[in-house]
Amino acid sequence: MLSALKEHLPITKSAYEREAGFNQLNRHQVVHGESLDYGTETNSLKAISFLFYIATQTSK
Repeated sequence: MLSALKEHLPITKSAYEREAGFNQLNRHQVVHGESLDYGTETNSLKAISFLFYIATQTSK
C-alpha cells in the first residue's frame, strides 16, 4: 500500500539531495518558502493525483 511513499521522489528530497538548479515540486521548498512558483496547473494535478492515490490505497 505504501510502496509509492517509499520511493525516493523529487517531492521528498532534502536540501542536501537537491542539485543546483533543482526546479521540481518539493515539499521542503514549499513549506519553508524557498519556492514561490509552485502554483502551476501541473503541480496542482500532481498533488491531486497523489492525494487520490493515498485515499484509494488506505480504504482497501
